Amino acid sequence: MELRDKIIYQIFVRDYSEEGNLQGLIKNLDTLLSTGGDIFYLMPIQPLGKIGRKGTYGSPYSIQDYEKIDPLNGNEEDLKEFTSLLHYKGKKVILDMVFNHTSRDSKLSKEHPDWFYQKDGKPVNRIKDWSDVADLNHSVKGVDEYLIDKVLKKYVSLGIDGFRFDVTSLIPPSFFKKAKEALGKDCLFLGEVVDTKFLNYLRAIGIPSYSNGEYAASGMELFYPYASWGWLQDYLEGRSDSLAPYEAAFSLEEASLPYDCLVTRAIENHDRKRIASYSKEESFTRSLLAFSFFTKGPAFVYNGEERKATHHPDIFEKETIPQEVLDKDYYDFYQKLVSLKHREKNTSLRYSEILSTKENVLLVKNSFENNKVEYGVFNLSKKHELPYTLPCKGKDLLSGKEVKEEVLLSSPLWIETE
Repeated sequence: MELRDKIIYQIFVRDYSEEGNLQGLIKNLDTLLSTGGDIFYLMPIQPLGKIGRKGTYGSPYSIQDYEKIDPLNGNEEDLKEFTSLLHYKGKKVILDMVFNHTSRDSKLSKEHPDWFYQKDGKPVNRIKDWSDVADLNHSVKGVDEYLIDKVLKKYVSLGIDGFRFDVTSLIPPSFFKKAKEALGKDCLFLGEVVDTKFLNYLRAIGIPSYSNGEYAASGMELFYPYASWGWLQDYLEGRSDSLAPYEAAFSLEEASLPYDCLVTRAIENHDRKRIASYSKEESFTRSLLAFSFFTKGPAFVYNGEERKATHHPDIFEKETIPQEVLDKDYYDFYQKLVSLKHREKNTSLRYSEILSTKENVLLVKNSFENNKVEYGVFNLSKKHELPYTLPCKGKDLLSGKEVKEEVLLSSPLWIETE
């Protein structure tokens, strides 16, 4: 599946509509399609556990039965209808899978307690904060076979084109090698390999955890930007006054993966703050959004991001995300980014690299197979306007204007060189 010119659009079914179910998505299909999404990613839709439940509804990542769809979300016919409609429009659908753990009162914990990590003869979780779940032990015979043959294959039969795997780092790479062989190379695997600082913490306390490279060797082709995220997050949240550490982490992250593997520069999702919440400066918000679209991997959009939402929904409750366009200028800017991402040219995008973070402006270079280059200039300095020297003159594809080397930087630039 070609991904370099694609947009992944994440949906929390409970929060997308007042109905909070798959039919709510179907009724709003035109609105969904208007976002420019190519691959629609559904957060977990299975029934949730009750023991240790967090909040009113519980975490969508504390699953009681992998093989069923929660009646609150709909049923198998609804899922088949949704995937069929999107396939007809030339789109794909991927589904979140939570294979590190189940709810404490899951079907598997009752039928196969030996499939879990144990303490005093009972299934347990290895990470204390995750008190509503019990961890599967993938080294036990039968676990992987069940998850592949009974779960993944079932959802493929309902029209699912791939999977996003929760906390991938805690699941042995060997599982994904077996799953890829069983489902075929066209089944997309998006891995949530956890951020570097958390990965190091897990290893320090003796919990086996794995990195991007190990999963790439097992057939996984797409990753979150979490090997570098911590250093960008430190800057965005004010714990660092420089983007230089992020530049180094970004470079290492890209260089450590095989050429045919990709990183989606997702800034916001159900776990991360909204892009528009980091600053009141419009130019800062637009620069962060544009950066997430510019690089080699597919763009990633969390429902509401395209409308400059600032409120981050509580995943343990029901909070309907407004779908109306309130800021037309911002939405038009978003749509311009969509059109730039969808260019056929991007399928020949060879490499993305950060050339400079001087004055906390991200200068990013995209190199294409025909030796053409484009530059992205993203002002994250917290200064509304900043004198800046560009590496070349050319055409800013966002504004349609010609730019020279010396500019007063007040908004992001996407420069096509002469």
